[in-house]
Amino acid sequence: MFASSRACLRRLGRPISTSAKSSISPVLLKRARSIAGEHAKLSIQNAENYDNATAKKIGELSPVTAALVEWDNAQNVITLPAPDTTGLY
Repeated sequence: MFASSRACLRRLGRPISTSAKSSISPVLLKRARSIAGEHAKLSIQNAENYDNATAKKIGELSPVTAALVEWDNAQNVITLPAPDTTGLY
């Protein structure tokens, strides 16, 4: 899991860091989210009317979209509050 997370950070242009407080540049995140939006729009378009050029573009955008999803998931896990274990005993 750590290897894929590190690869995602590399793809997003961020140096590898194990610090929970590390973050990606807001400009880079904005661009990645824009690319993910374009990917989603093109995927819907291509499902309705298949086009080879559009499919190629979707394939080119897929790694950024996948890396963003993984990064968002990792950020959500990091920010989750610790479970309340006081009532277990």
